[in-house]
Amino acid sequence: MKNVIYSVIGKFAKFNSWLLTLSGAVLFVMNCVVFYAVIMRYVLRMPPVWTTETATFMLLFITFITAGIVHQNDGHIKVDFIINRFGGKTTLKWVNIFNALIGSAYFILLSWQSSRLVIKAFKGEWLSSDMAIPLGYPLLLLPIGCALLGISSLFRGIDELSCPERTEGGIDL
Repeated sequence: MKNVIYSVIGKFAKFNSWLLTLSGAVLFVMNCVVFYAVIMRYVLRMPPVWTTETATFMLLFITFITAGIVHQNDGHIKVDFIINRFGGKTTLKWVNIFNALIGSAYFILLSWQSSRLVIKAFKGEWLSSDMAIPLGYPLLLLPIGCALLGISSLFRGIDELSCPERTEGGIDL
């Protein structure tokens, strides 16, 4: 059973890595769009209307889709006063497990609530202000990203339970 769980965790980690690579490509394209907008606005005096919304949607993608792999690799900022105060590997392990449980529950709940927002956007036929894009599509990134973050948090907790000797972050595969 443990091998099956670690196989699933490994496949999820590889999927997150692929999403990170895709986000890097999106970041590059976003930079090109912003550069194009600056040149068009300040050099040619013909500002394009579509660039701000496009860059905003790309930033939404980068922010939410990469949050899971950042958490998977223990890259988020930590407030570690409890660990520093009470110290020890055992305290760190149980704090990490508690954080994983609370985090996964919170992000799965946030994914569900943001899914309701997406449904509302589709039903209400919400459109973006500049390009009249149905907002349900870019808003889909919220529940997807939150679900990825919740699953990453859950897998971090499972990994923490099964690897008692590790004290620092990331999922060991």
